[in-house]
Amino acid sequence: MAIPGAVRIDPRRLEQYGDAEIVPSQEVVLYCAFPGELTSARVALALQRKGVEHVRPLAGGLQAWRDRGFPVTSEVRVLASQAVRG
Repeated sequence: MAIPGAVRIDPRRLEQYGDAEIVPSQEVVLYCAFPGELTSARVALALQRKGVEHVRPLAGGLQAWRDRGFPVTSEVRVLASQAVRG
């Protein structure tokens, strides 16, 4: 399940998304499938270092979103990472 319009990325391979276009002024909200925001906070910091200005983790993650009655979907777009070049 995911928030409608969300794009899934692999936080362990963040460096492989180097060509993903995020407009620096675009609002980016990160969330995890579980209530803790540790991974989302780590990715937010990494994106800020790359120049993304408005990025933050969603407090409580996907579960908090669902608990508040906001919509979810089973359709999730996955951002493909670049091929690892050796």
